Amino acid sequence: MKTFSLNLKKCLTVSIGIYVLTLPSWGSPLSQTLITQMKHQKKRDFRPLIQEWNRKYGTKAVTSLLEIAHQKKYSDSIRYMALMGATRMGGKAIVPQVIPLLNDSSWMLRSASLRTLGILQSQSALSEMIKILKKDKALVVRHDAVLALQKLKSKKTIDAFIFAIKDSKNYYKGKAQWIPQRAIAALEELPLRFSDLKKMKELLEIKDQEIVLQTIKVFEKVTGKKSSKQSFSQKIKFWEEQLQG
Repeated sequence: MKTFSLNLKKCLTVSIGIYVLTLPSWGSPLSQTLITQMKHQKKRDFRPLIQEWNRKYGTKAVTSLLEIAHQKKYSDSIRYMALMGATRMGGKAIVPQVIPLLNDSSWMLRSASLRTLGILQSQSALSEMIKILKKDKALVVRHDAVLALQKLKSKKTIDAFIFAIKDSKNYYKGKAQWIPQRAIAALEELPLRFSDLKKMKELLEIKDQEIVLQTIKVFEKVTGKKSSKQSFSQKIKFWEEQLQG
């Protein structure tokens, strides 16, 4: 998952003027230059390359990079680099061109588009990201959907996170595979109400005890209450009683 990671949260700076973003004609000279440079990129960390683009071309490179990201004839790694570069230089103006990539046939591009939308904290793409969290076949993509949605800090994500915690696709032999843990952490950051906790009550039925215990910690944090009993079953009974009605 980290092979092509940019840690763009640290390097993203948007200081561009307002401009209308449209995709140019395919195969522009700048596009070809950028492709050649990406093909010669050997290091996993390609932030220096993007920084070079920013110095040389600025926002002029954004539409060319989006053009490359949308073309399936290029390798996934090149398309990934192109989209991350467009994110670095284009800011929120690129969101309309990124959303269609959520349905790309490549899991890497779906993942990259989620990372982009998370970095840009795009509320306009919230519903599309929730669909990916619920339906995408790739575990890594669903995980990136949780991370992206977590950055939005929106109460509209609560039901989606609860769904992800319950979803059998996110478990292997009864054990949670990253997504439920991250979804609980995301819920913990939101201003949960008692009505939200009642929705989470069914999470007490999950077979993975670690997930149940994480859920109980959220209940304790929100309500300030704690079971005086120490056994796992007694804790569950306590919270089932607390969340009745």
